[in-house]
Amino acid sequence: MFPAASGGEAGQWCHDGKGNGHHLAAVTERELQVINDIQTQRSAADGKAAYISAPDDIKSSRAVVMTFVQRFWSELGEVAMPLREEVDVILAALRNCPSTDSRKRCFRAVPEPDVLSADKGFMLQAMQVDPHLIEVASAALMKDREFILSAASLAGLTTLHHAEVFRGDRDVVLAAVQQNGQALMWATEELKDDLHIALAAVQNNADAVNEVSQRLRGVKDVMLLAVQQKGELLRLASDDLKEDLEVVQAALAQGGKALEHVGGAVKADRELVKSAIRDCGRVFEHASEGLRSDKELLLLALSDKNSYGWPFRFASAALRDDPEALLAALSHQAQLLRFVETRSWRCLPLRLMV
Repeated sequence: MFPAASGGEAGQWCHDGKGNGHHLAAVTERELQVINDIQTQRSAADGKAAYISAPDDIKSSRAVVMTFVQRFWSELGEVAMPLREEVDVILAALRNCPSTDSRKRCFRAVPEPDVLSADKGFMLQAMQVDPHLIEVASAALMKDREFILSAASLAGLTTLHHAEVFRGDRDVVLAAVQQNGQALMWATEELKDDLHIALAAVQNNADAVNEVSQRLRGVKDVMLLAVQQKGELLRLASDDLKEDLEVVQAALAQGGKALEHVGGAVKADRELVKSAIRDCGRVFEHASEGLRSDKELLLLALSDKNSYGWPFRFASAALRDDPEALLAALSHQAQLLRFVETRSWRCLPLRLMV
C-alpha cells in the first residue's frame, strides 16, 4: 500500500513483485487510492473493475496505467488511449505475461498491432522480453536483413528457425551461433562446413559440434574445443582424433567415461587408462585386452563403489580366477560367481557374497 505524503502527493517506487517498477513521481492521493485498489485485487475481472470505475483523468494517469498492466496484463485492451499505444505500457504488459501464447494474445490487444509488428525498434525490444515474439513480426520485417541480423544477436536459435531465407547468410548465421551455438542446426550445409562459424558455435555451446560437417569433425581445433567442455563428445571425432593424445587427454579431463570413445592404440596407454579408471571404474571394460589382464587396474576399478563389480566381467580369465580380485568383486554382488573360472571358487562360503 502507498500512503500519500503530506500535501496530497507522494514520490515513491512502486513494485509489482516481478522485478518491474516505476517511480510514482508527484502521484496524487486520488491516484494512490486507485493504485492501492488495483493492487489489492486478486482476479483480472476485479482488477479491471477497479480500473474502469476510476474517473477518466485517473484512468489516464501513467502511474495508474502502469500498475494496472503490470498487475493484470490480460486487460491491456481496457487501458485508456493514448497510453494503450505507448511502447513502455505495452512492454510492461508483455513482461508480466506468463507465457509466449499469453504475450501473443496481449499483443493482439494493442491498437493497430500490424503497425507495431512492422516496427523494427519495437520488435527488437519485444524480443528482449520473449525471443519467440519474432513470430508476430511482419512478413516484410522478416525479409529485412538489418532486423534479422539484430534479432540473431538477441536470440540466434529462434531467429534462424523462423528466418529461413537467411540461413545461408554468413553474417546472420555467425551472429546467431555466437549468441546460441545450437542455432547452427538451422544453417545451410555449406555454412556447417565453415570453420570460423563452427568454432564460434562450439565455443558458445559444445553440443553444437553435433551439427558441424563430417569434415570439420576431423579438424583438431574444433574437436578440442568441444571435448574441453564435454568429454563424451569425443564420440563424434574422426578416427584419427580419437587417437590424438592431446584431444584424448582433454576429453578424459572432463570424465573417465570418455575412454569408451578413445581409439584402439591409446586404450593401451596404461597411465591414461589408469586415470580414467580412477574417475570411473566401469570404464575398465574399454581398456585394451592387455590392460584388462592388469591386476592393479582391475582392483582400482573394483574399488569404485559405483562399479558394482562390473569390471570383473571384463577381466582376463586369469584375473577372474585370482582370489584377491574375486573377493573385491564379491564385495559388490554375489551374482558375479558365474564369471569365476575355477569351479572350486564357486563354493565360497555364502558370507563372502555380502
